[in-house]
Amino acid sequence: MTISSKLPVGATLSTAEAAKHLARELGGKEAHWAIWLANERKPNRVNRRLAPLPGPGRPRYAAGKIDEYVTLRRSGPHNAGPAESTQGATKGRKPTLHVSAMKLSDGADPAAVLFVIPKPLVTFLLSSEEARHLASRLVKAADEIDGEARE
Repeated sequence: MTISSKLPVGATLSTAEAAKHLARELGGKEAHWAIWLANERKPNRVNRRLAPLPGPGRPRYAAGKIDEYVTLRRSGPHNAGPAESTQGATKGRKPTLHVSAMKLSDGADPAAVLFVIPKPLVTFLLSSEEARHLASRLVKAADEIDGEARE
């Protein structure tokens, strides 16, 4: 299969083909993307960004899902260069945060809110009360900034 910038509709790719396509489209080495895909397949993965198709045998990836992921990565704030980023606490980078609910029904014990800052990698498991408190503090700080901008 020839891998182009837009993959054929309905096609599936092996891990090696998917890694090659991701390296070509997003940069980096194929080996990096192959490891990334393997990590995405781990059973305890909370937030899969690119899950393989279900079924027996070696993992296969839907071409459409790979293209969606590439588009998302290209358009996301984590790809902003230094000129596009804000200065301050993030030292020139906009954080790409991850927040998800870890529910008992999904196998979490105890239930928690997963809050991840990827660079540098910092993971927090928050109770629902702690998550609400953090959210209210973030909203309050944002309101203060908005109020100052209106003055």
